[in-house]
Amino acid sequence: MEKNQVIIIPCYNEAKTILKIYNKAKKFGKVIVIDDFSIDGTRDLLEKKNIFFLKNKKNYGYEKTLINGFKFVLKKFKNIEYILTLDADNELPIKYIPKILKKINKEDTNMVIAKRNKFNRVSERLISLLFLFFFKIKDPLSGMKIYKRSFLKKYVKSLSKNLFLVDLIIFCINDGKKINELKINVNKRKDKSRVGSSFKVNLKILNILLKVLFKKAIS
Repeated sequence: MEKNQVIIIPCYNEAKTILKIYNKAKKFGKVIVIDDFSIDGTRDLLEKKNIFFLKNKKNYGYEKTLINGFKFVLKKFKNIEYILTLDADNELPIKYIPKILKKINKEDTNMVIAKRNKFNRVSERLISLLFLFFFKIKDPLSGMKIYKRSFLKKYVKSLSKNLFLVDLIIFCINDGKKINELKINVNKRKDKSRVGSSFKVNLKILNILLKVLFKKAIS
């Protein structure tokens, strides 16, 4: 398989899974791990294995970490065509990468989302219903997405740092380009999510819900 893509893996306190995810992902492209100031030994593991990774100077959060990763890849890798994001918690099976790559390789498609078969939070189900109703997209919060480089380059400076990057979906639709989804079966996490407490994350997702509804109301 031609490796014409970079895979970005943001991680925070994923010492139990990061090496496994990295070793599987590198078969499909250049991997850039970004550590969001982990405190569980994740950095030590990566350094011990001589794995190149970006280090946040403090805990920036999911969105800013990914946005910085996009900017780094766009600047450093001029010849790649696609940028794929992948969570480090082993929930999203890496075996689906070849299938998601096939779906992005179309002229009228700027983004492909790995559509999970189940959600962990009620708030995720609510925002799924919202996006399904307005945009025909079922899983806007999936951590596995692939983008065309040209599309990310156009919008990376306009991304919000508190919307889980769902604004990329809006930008894509406004451009008149397709967003495809690939149904996947997720792995079950053996421990708690590193994104944050369920209460805080639910509030953040519901905030996205309200902002999207507001934008639709005034558009």
